[in-house]
Amino acid sequence: MESRERTSPSCRSPVRRLLPLLFALLLVGAASAQAEPPVVVRILSASGDGGANPLGFPVGLAAGADGTAYVADLVGDRVFRVTPSGVVSVPFGPGGALDGPFGLSIAGSGSLLVASRDNDRAFRLALPGPPVQLVGPAGAGGADGLDAPFAAVEDGAGNAYVAGAGTDRVFRIDPGGGVTVRIGPAGDGLGHALDGPFSIAVAADGTVFAAGLNSDNVFRVTPGGVITQILDAGGDGTGHPLDAPLALALATDGTLYVAGRDSDNVLRVEPGGAISQVIGPAGDGSHPLGGPNALAIDALGRLHVSSQDTDAVFRVSPLGAVSRIVGPEGDGLGHGLDRPRALAIDAFGNVLVAGSDSQNVFRVGPPACGNGLDEDGDGAADFPDDAGCADASDGSERFACADGADDDGDGLVDFPDDPGCENAIDHDERSGLLACDDGLDQDGDALADGADPGCDDAWDASEQDAALVCDNGVDDDGDLAVDASADVGCAGPTDPSEEPDCADGLDNDGNLLVDFPADPGCTGPLDATELLVLPECGNGLDDDGDGLVDHPADFGCLSPADPTERLDCADGLDNDGDGAADHPTDAGCDGPAAPREDPACSNDLDDDGDGKIDFDGGGVGPADPQCPVASSRYETPTCGLGVELALLLPALRALRRRGRTSR
Repeated sequence: MESRERTSPSCRSPVRRLLPLLFALLLVGAASAQAEPPVVVRILSASGDGGANPLGFPVGLAAGADGTAYVADLVGDRVFRVTPSGVVSVPFGPGGALDGPFGLSIAGSGSLLVASRDNDRAFRLALPGPPVQLVGPAGAGGADGLDAPFAAVEDGAGNAYVAGAGTDRVFRIDPGGGVTVRIGPAGDGLGHALDGPFSIAVAADGTVFAAGLNSDNVFRVTPGGVITQILDAGGDGTGHPLDAPLALALATDGTLYVAGRDSDNVLRVEPGGAISQVIGPAGDGSHPLGGPNALAIDALGRLHVSSQDTDAVFRVSPLGAVSRIVGPEGDGLGHGLDRPRALAIDAFGNVLVAGSDSQNVFRVGPPACGNGLDEDGDGAADFPDDAGCADASDGSERFACADGADDDGDGLVDFPDDPGCENAIDHDERSGLLACDDGLDQDGDALADGADPGCDDAWDASEQDAALVCDNGVDDDGDLAVDASADVGCAGPTDPSEEPDCADGLDNDGNLLVDFPADPGCTGPLDATELLVLPECGNGLDDDGDGLVDHPADFGCLSPADPTERLDCADGLDNDGDGAADHPTDAGCDGPAAPREDPACSNDLDDDGDGKIDFDGGGVGPADPQCPVASSRYETPTCGLGVELALLLPALRALRRRGRTSR
């Protein structure tokens, strides 16, 4: 295992070491200043090409220099091709020698490399020509066979590399067709074995990196054949382990990123050997990372990580900021993302992600009118060149009135069906002339267009309706207030009367009693509702959630007319009118469980049942001799346990306080 120490600062200038980071920051800053929020677009669905080639289980992605996306379908034995304008075709299908295509990559020549897992082969596809086999089950010959290839990549010299997970070998196929083994099950020969290489990465000079899924390690193989284990199960050695490395990504500066599927993290290995974690199980802090299985780096140095267990893709900036760029919702139009298994970056900087279980592929990037693509195939791309773009943030290059979508949500699509469209090249389906199709609340009832009951349809010129008393623009009850937006007698736009419920001549609550004073729910003719609102202690409900209902079962109820089931000293009310509410503010409250805020000696009650009330007789009888002043809290009886309890309670409270302070 190589040292994990960083290269000594004396080896190169600090300024030179900072230049790449500074350059990346400039690029990221420029991009963030100009870029619109990412837009998610589904570019391939389960219908595949719409004909005889459905998409079954996408597991591999690659992107050509022209923005074309290639998708490997494991169960359909197909490779799909999707052009930037959305044309789908199948250049390599089950009619050939393809069986279980998995890993895809673009070679320097622009050809496509395909690892065919289930028939132990790898191919090169250079359109419009036929696929050419690079290596087959025999591998390098003899004991060095190829079994279950999951990945195929190429270096700068045109050498192809194929990882055989079943035989624990990585093969190199030179341009002349010669096949050799670069690393085998013995790993580095020092006791560090290679087991299950599912992912490989290669530098331009031919340096190969191989990850052992089952051996929890990563090896580097130099062009000269020197093999070194650069990462093991210990991870960064600071509590961030590596478990089941399933994906590798190599940055242009030689930094290697390793995704630990079962450790739910991504580790970075710098050229000097320093190891650190760039994203862990917490994901972005709001959305967790689970089972990362694909990595991709864009031109700005941003790392992208697919999270198969949480159906998401995360982005890690050069400074380490983590954000989720797409989640289970997919494009938000009903096309979700389920178990993403592959990532790629296209020529325009868009992120491509394949959802294996959702049977689709999404493109995540700038809006259609700012992504460099000719989305509608009219020969013009983006704003201002494409006339279909209202501005650079427009999500479609097609005119809103000719894009096949209900852009304003009124249930009507395009010209001539949508009244908001003056013609087929109108940028907005909303009309500035029709009140029921302009996106505005014209009558002040907080409802607009189709949601307003005053609108019969999108063609309606007014949101008010003469048939609706509370939405007709007329002061029907003569109180100088009009409709639901201003008249308190209107419960809403569809209310049949502007008069208050308790004076409108209607039985609004269905109890066969009409208005004040006949309906007991009306306390006066201006009441807005006829519904009878009973006090909490007499309404048959457990209003305070203590499992007790109403008087006398609920201890917080002094009578059925008590407005609250909560105890006086914890109900938020000033029950005794002394300007203080609840414990500890109100002096009459011994604690939050005290049933009353006022002291027993001034509450107009005979609390001890001796026929004597309070310090002053309560105005109706003799005073209680045990109440020397109004603030006395207890009407202590002169016989029975009253005196004893009166003497005991302060002592109990003192013991309680002492117990609390001693904890």
